[in-house]
Amino acid sequence: MPDLRENYLTVPTGANTERAAGYYNPSHDLICFVRQGDILSATLNGVAIFQDAAPRHHFNDTKHHRVTYTAIATSRFQDYFTPLTDPDDPASERDFTRASEPVHVDIPASARPDAPKVLRVVPTFGWERQTSTNLKRSIRFGGGLRVYLDRPWYSSGDGELLGVVLYNEAYPIDRESWKTHVTQWGLDPIWDAAPVTSLPTTGNFPLGTAAEFGLSLDEPTPPGVSGKGRVSVAGHGVAFDGEHWYCDITVETYSDDYGPFIRLALARYQPNALADAKLSRVVLADFAQFLPDRSLLVTADPYHPRRLRVTISGPVPLDPRPAYPDFPPLRHMPTKPTQFVLTVQERDPVIAGDLGWGDAAAGIAKISVDADGQFASDKYLALWSGTVQFAAPPAHGRFRLLIREYEFISADWTIVHPGGEALPPWAEAPGRLIYAETVEIDAALVGT
Repeated sequence: MPDLRENYLTVPTGANTERAAGYYNPSHDLICFVRQGDILSATLNGVAIFQDAAPRHHFNDTKHHRVTYTAIATSRFQDYFTPLTDPDDPASERDFTRASEPVHVDIPASARPDAPKVLRVVPTFGWERQTSTNLKRSIRFGGGLRVYLDRPWYSSGDGELLGVVLYNEAYPIDRESWKTHVTQWGLDPIWDAAPVTSLPTTGNFPLGTAAEFGLSLDEPTPPGVSGKGRVSVAGHGVAFDGEHWYCDITVETYSDDYGPFIRLALARYQPNALADAKLSRVVLADFAQFLPDRSLLVTADPYHPRRLRVTISGPVPLDPRPAYPDFPPLRHMPTKPTQFVLTVQERDPVIAGDLGWGDAAAGIAKISVDADGQFASDKYLALWSGTVQFAAPPAHGRFRLLIREYEFISADWTIVHPGGEALPPWAEAPGRLIYAETVEIDAALVGT
C-alpha cells in the first residue's frame, strides 16, 4: 500500500486493469470486504460502497464446493518489538499473528448433475437378533434394496446423493404422461394381499438423508401436456465397495403387504445447487420385489427342559381362489400359499462351518404343529407355532433348529396327490424359498 489514506484497495487483473479487493479505514486500521450498496457502520463514518470490494475465488467449474476461509493477520510493527530469542524457531513468531474464526461457505453447483448409470437393483434384509438368553428372538425386515451404480460419482461436486424421484401432489402432473419419471409400486397380481398406498412419498424412505419438493425435471414436457414437470425427491448417501458405487434404500410401506413390486425412478440429486440445477435426468431401474417381514420366537419350557416352542408371524397373502364353474370338487384348497418347514439339525464335529450341519436322525426329536393360520383380527397376518420334543436332553452346541418358509404356486391353485388326497406342499411340489433362519440350541436356551 503506498500510503495509509482511506480508500479502495486494488489488485491488478491484467494489462492496465485492476479491481477493488477491499476498503481500508486508517482511523480504525481495518480492511473491510464489502459489496456494492453496503453502508459501513458509524464507526467508519457511514461510507457508502459503490462497487464490490472483496477477494475473488475462482473455481472454474460448475460443481458444488465446501470451502473454509480463515483470515490471518500480522503486525507491521514487528521490528519495533524486542528481538526474538530464537530466530530459528518458527513458533516464536506466533505472537505477531492472529487468525480469525473459520468461515464455512457452500458454493452451489450451477449445472445439473450427470444422469446415474444404474447397473442392478437387488433386495436386502435387515436383521434384529437377541440370542443371549433362554428366549431367542429374531426379526427380519424385508423392505430393503441395494442399487449398484457404475463409476464415477460426484459429477456435481461434494454432497451428491442418489435421489428417489417421487410424484408430488402439491405440483400435480399428469401421471400417465410423466409415469416414466416417478417411482411407482404395486402388489404382486398373483396374490390377494394387503394393499399399499397409490404412490410412495418421501416418508416411505426412512434412510433418506435429504428431501425436497417441487424440484424441476430436466426432461422435456410431453406433447399435449402443459407446464414444467415438478417432483419430490428423497436423497440417499452413496458409498464405494472397491469396485462399484452403491446405495442402500429402505422402503417402508406402513402396510402388512406381501411381496409388492417397486420400480425406482432415480436421479443424481445435489442439494447444494441452484434451484433448477438440483436433479439430473431420471433413470428407471428394473422392477424389484420385497420379501415379507418375519418375526421368530423360540422359548424353552421351564418344566420340560427337552421341549422347545417355536412361533413365527408375519404378513401373508390369501389364495386368489378363481371361481371356475367346473372346478374339481376334490381338489385341495390350502388356507394360504406359504408353508413353514421346521427341521432339527445335528453338527458333524469333523466338518467346520455351516457345511457341518445335517438333518438329525429320526428319533432325536419329534416336531408337531400347534397352529398354522391367520390372525382373527387381520386376515393378512399369519401365526405359525409348533413344538420340538427331544427324546433326551440335547447337548449344548450339538443341535440347531432350521426354519424355512416356501411359497407355492400351482396352475390350478392346488397341490394334489395323483390318488386324490391332499399332501403337504413340500412333499412333492417345488417351491420358492422366501425365508430361512437358524437357532442354535445352547446352554442359555435349555439350561444345564
